[in-house]
Amino acid sequence: MFYTRLVFKLCLLLFIISGCSQAPIVNDDTTQVSTDNNKVLQELSETNLRKYKEALYALRDNKLDKAQEILVDIIQDHPDIAGPLANMGLIYYKQNKSDQAIAMLQKALLLNPKNAFAHNILGNAFIQQGKFTSAENHFLQAIKFKDDYSNAHYNLALLYDIYFHEIKKSIIHYRKYLLIISDKGIVDKKTADWLEQLENSIKKNKNV
Repeated sequence: MFYTRLVFKLCLLLFIISGCSQAPIVNDDTTQVSTDNNKVLQELSETNLRKYKEALYALRDNKLDKAQEILVDIIQDHPDIAGPLANMGLIYYKQNKSDQAIAMLQKALLLNPKNAFAHNILGNAFIQQGKFTSAENHFLQAIKFKDDYSNAHYNLALLYDIYFHEIKKSIIHYRKYLLIISDKGIVDKKTADWLEQLENSIKKNKNV
């Protein structure tokens, strides 16, 4: 019963955090949602589950040192669970340590290749290194495993828009992003206005 209550609270916390996270250039969830919750339930001790929750709150509050300290202990005890590894990768990404972030996120994805959130952060880490094709591949993997993942659609839209200059592709993912957040009651007027400008530019070019 304890495990059920705790996991419900964790999922609620993660939903609140990831649903509202947006950066000006890329969207990187403040924390990770692991798709291996059953494994976490089965293998994390009651104490480590409490610690994991504490680490997620620390990440939410951008207390990276505290979150990292907790996650290091959990990973030492449970190196075969993807979620803590993905969150450690997120910390490295936030610290602009892209090499360490990529290594940690790749470890997480070896354990759980369908972790959309790890793919999204890995894509952002590759952007830090200017490896845009690798970033695209991981954003595409993110939406393959979680089609309603708004942040990954937003990141793909920006990638196609700013780096690849493939405006038609960017429009597809801006639309998808706005549709998903709209269903959650979230409004992003800046992106909506920018999308309108892109759509108008396409129409003008057709008429030339």
